[in-house]
Amino acid sequence: MAAFTEQSSEKLEQIIDPEICAKFGVESLRDKQEEVLQHLMSKSDVLAILPTGFGKSLIYQIFPHVLETPSCVLIVSPLVSLMKDQIDRLTLLGFSAKMARDIQIDRKLPTYIYGTPEDYLQGTKHTFIDMLHQHHGDKIVLLVVDEVHTIPKWGEISDANNKSRRKAQEGAFRAYFSHVGELRSFFPGVVVLALTATASKGLQNQIKESLIIPDCKVVNVCPNRDNIRLSVLKIQRDIPSTFYWMVDKLREDQHEFPRTIVYCSSIDATGTLYHFFKEEYPQSVDYIGMYHSETDNTVQESHLKEFTKLSTSNLRLIFCTTALGMGIDMKSTYHVLHYGPSFYLESYIQESGRVGRDGKPSHAVLFYHGGMLRDICPKLKSYVKNDTLCRRVKLFEDFASSKDLSVLKNKESHHNCCDICERNCSCSNCDSHANYIEKYMVHYCADTESDESSDDTGSLESDSVLADSSQSSCSHESLEADQTE
Repeated sequence: MAAFTEQSSEKLEQIIDPEICAKFGVESLRDKQEEVLQHLMSKSDVLAILPTGFGKSLIYQIFPHVLETPSCVLIVSPLVSLMKDQIDRLTLLGFSAKMARDIQIDRKLPTYIYGTPEDYLQGTKHTFIDMLHQHHGDKIVLLVVDEVHTIPKWGEISDANNKSRRKAQEGAFRAYFSHVGELRSFFPGVVVLALTATASKGLQNQIKESLIIPDCKVVNVCPNRDNIRLSVLKIQRDIPSTFYWMVDKLREDQHEFPRTIVYCSSIDATGTLYHFFKEEYPQSVDYIGMYHSETDNTVQESHLKEFTKLSTSNLRLIFCTTALGMGIDMKSTYHVLHYGPSFYLESYIQESGRVGRDGKPSHAVLFYHGGMLRDICPKLKSYVKNDTLCRRVKLFEDFASSKDLSVLKNKESHHNCCDICERNCSCSNCDSHANYIEKYMVHYCADTESDESSDDTGSLESDSVLADSSQSSCSHESLEADQTE
């Protein structure tokens, strides 16, 4: 293993060459980034829970440059497209980075090796990782596992008979993800860095157990983003009464329509909404897109390219599953809608946090009707049905420290926080703050709000966009896309 020198006890600003930071495009590191690096330098495993856009990747990318001996970082990620993007960026910056599947063991190793768990663990006796250990074991100094909030979900499948989720012993989805901890047996002295944007207290314990890092340091920043206003709207089951306002505004504003993400509960729902817009306004094909695991790869790449541009792109509205999102920096995007809730609370937090990455006022709105609440986790159902407590407090109560939660609970109600706080706001100036989405969508949908008597019963026959969970589970669907690459 490369040397961790006595410099570990020094302040990081004395260890990190300012030129290195400059080469990565930053003047300095944030306090929490430094804290994680300090723990790694002290040979401590770390679970880092840092919000979307915080700069998690920069931590492990800088790490080998604070060591005196040439070394290598092993990165495990479920997202092939994201890994390729990072490899391209690192290469452009002058660093060596490759996918594990492209590495020749008898050659000099790159500084960064990226791969899926299948790349490392699949095959007879884990062929690649075993050879890596034999030839270059002393060069591997850090094992990074990205998006670890999904670890407890890997290995789950949908049961089409009762629409429940259960652990599967055979045929599990992305089964190798549940065995990432085995990599430690090949590199017993390696330091582990587990990364995610969200992890409740219970989930943290599951992650520690799965990765065999029971005594790791936990660096946790609450994922709350004050610039994102939260709203929940109960809607009717038919699509027109929920989305016709958007068709009208897209027809009226065209390329001036604010860039918006619409998350759907399934591939079927995504396609249904896309074709509804296309039929109601044929010219909308110039401004809308569709993104899920079965979308053609060329189309996926094109949409990602457009949404990572600044506001000059003509792509204004994208209907998608959770396949769109993790690790993607959405430029100039300030509105995210959910047509039906995600399955997991962690997923909803991550998806609603895709917008407002530059800190500008943004809006996350969750649409639902009763049938959409049947097969979601209880905590997210509680968030949706809550009508009295500040949505921000409700959403982050399992993710915030006691101090952060106290701040959220004791803040003064204000219209920029959430729809519930707006009702209690006393500024007498609430109307003037309304942005595009609030002016046209919230008020329109409030006028057409469903008068269903039950949230959890009733026929789904009229709901043309709720697909059976056995057809397309959104929590699994995004990772299937990467397996096919």
